[in-house]
Order: sequence, then C-alpha cells, then structure tokens
Amino acid sequence: MVVIGEVLFSRQGGGDVGDIIRTIESALPKHVSDYDDRKFDGQTDEEVVHALVRDLVIEPIAIDEANAQKKVDETEVAVRDLFGEGTVKVPGLRVTKAFPYTGRRDLWRFGTGQWAA
Repeated sequence: MVVIGEVLFSRQGGGDVGDIIRTIESALPKHVSDYDDRKFDGQTDEEVVHALVRDLVIEPIAIDEANAQKKVDETEVAVRDLFGEGTVKVPGLRVTKAFPYTGRRDLWRFGTGQWAA
C-alpha cells in the first residue's frame, strides 16, 4: 500500500511529547504571574486553579470514528515501468478517510517519548 499525504505522528519539526510538557513547565511562572489581580481577588481558590490550568492542560487526542467521512476518487497513478525505463500511468483509486477529533492539535506532530517508565 502506498500512502500519499500526511502521515500521523511524523515528528516533522516535532520531537516527543516531553517537549510539550517542558514548554508548558517553562511558561508556568509567567502564566501565573500574569493572572489578573482583580480576578484573583474575586474568585475562590478552585476557580483560580481552574482558570490557570485550562490554558495549560494537554488534552489528549480523541478520534470520533462514528463520524468519519470517506471519499473515493478515480485517478491516475505514476508507477515505475519494470520492463523499460521511466514510469507509466495506470488507473487507480484515491481513497480518503477523514476522522474528526478533539484535543491538542500539535500532538499530531510529536512522536512517543524515547524512554518508557
């Protein structure tokens, strides 16, 4: 099978999920110090924590398989000519299946961590 297009978890300019955590960790002190004093004084501890964490949480990707969209189109595919030189074009099908998802979009760029506990 030939995959044409984007591949999931390709690490293109990504790294691993630990990079996201380290980025959030380094931004945490500024995020807390920038919190509006008036909001802080007018909210309960739980409300303050919820407001601060909401922007920093790493929401995992959740795939909605029930609402996947599929599409099949006829196309021409260039393949290598085994009996000569160059390529030939043959009829083919382009099959696409798209899954809606929720979660942190940039997780698609990252691979799993190198080390496992």
